[in-house]
Amino acid sequence: MRHNRWKDIDQARKLLKLPEQVTRIEILEAYRRRCRDLHPDRNPGIDTSEEMAGLNAAYS
Repeated sequence: MRHNRWKDIDQARKLLKLPEQVTRIEILEAYRRRCRDLHPDRNPGIDTSEEMAGLNAAYS
């Protein structure tokens, strides 16, 4: 695995408030859960686009 990939995983882990020892599956589940929480249909009138952009950048 490339060094940059480890950095990306660490960034996603911190953003999702996950422990250091976490699997890819746990990261994916936390990402999907947070996306649902930030979805505009669940937050009418609240601009979550900035947080969502950060979340997507960390995950991709």
